[in-house]
Amino acid sequence: MATVNLKNVSGEPLYLGRPDGRRVDDGEVIHVEGTIAKSSPDDAYVIGTGDDARAYPKSTWKVTAEKSKSEPDIPAPSKENG
Repeated sequence: MATVNLKNVSGEPLYLGRPDGRRVDDGEVIHVEGTIAKSSPDDAYVIGTGDDARAYPKSTWKVTAEKSKSEPDIPAPSKENG
């Protein structure tokens, strides 16, 4: 299972998903299941493919080389519903 490690570099806590979603503190690293799409725009990391792809703005997230966890914090979108 491939994961992308993203660090919150926004300077403030971020919430993933709905307003009651997971809180990610400034400097915290999350592990997102999937790979960065080759066709990502210049201003975002697109992880996943097709309708299941998610964009993480580069202004608030930075890819890190930290060791991945065995279980991602953010599962692939197609696995969330099933």
